[in-house]
Parts: sequence; structure tokens; C-alpha cells
Amino acid sequence: MSKAIVQEIILKAQKEPNFMKTLLADPQTALKSYQLTSQEIEFFQSADETTLRGLSPACFQLAEGRAKKQSSK
Repeated sequence: MSKAIVQEIILKAQKEPNFMKTLLADPQTALKSYQLTSQEIEFFQSADETTLRGLSPACFQLAEGRAKKQSSK
């Protein structure tokens, strides 16, 4: 999973209302310029606006910290 790309898309949706509308109404169109895994595409296809607005940059930092801890074991 490309966390940086997913984070970029989420932050763009939070900042740009038109992108959020397109992402929710037609994810394939909104995501066509991004290199995403099928799992990432499925996430955006099933996400609603509340979910996308609720994700903050801190969520990604937390996930990175946990991944680093697990890889150092």
C-alpha cells in the first residue's frame, strides 16, 4: 500500500470540495491519475465522506510508527 499516495488523495479530498464530490460519485474517474493497488481502489470505492473527513495526517504518522516498531522486532 502506498501510504503517501493514499494520504495525498485524502488530503486533497478534504481541501477541495469538487474533488471530494468526484471521488465519492465516480472514484474511477477521480483516481485514474494515481497508481493504486486494487485494495486501495476498493477502499476509496467503499469510503463515505465522513470516513474521508475523519482521517487526519496523524493517522498516517501513527501507522508509520507502528510499522517501524514491528519491523525492528
